[in-house]
Amino acid sequence: MRRIIAFSVLVGFTGTAFAADTWTVREGAEGRVKGTWTVEQKGAAVSGSALMQGGGTKPITYNLTGRVDGAHYTVRRVNPSDGLDCSYTGTAEKNDPRTRTFEINGTANCRGKGAMWSVRRLPAKSKF
Repeated sequence: MRRIIAFSVLVGFTGTAFAADTWTVREGAEGRVKGTWTVEQKGAAVSGSALMQGGGTKPITYNLTGRVDGAHYTVRRVNPSDGLDCSYTGTAEKNDPRTRTFEINGTANCRGKGAMWSVRRLPAKSKF
């Protein structure tokens, strides 16, 4: 019984795990491609996955990798289901430290063509 209690105490104090944040994303001409990115930020590194819907019937999925430098974000698609490699650059604005929400406005660059990219970040609650 003592071992179980000691193990529970150790697990409880080994650190805080944070869930990923959900980013509501719009991109492309007139923001027609919409969906969500599930994003984790560890230091300056950004990673995650995306589930987007464009004009077609199939959803577009891909992984994300990138960096943040202050308020400037640079992200790129990894293994996109539609085969379209894109990169995203933008600056976080309307930052509310109290609610941990912000918006990013910038550019999506796919095959050399730039289009709008906007994000609304909804923070996840931390788990203890």
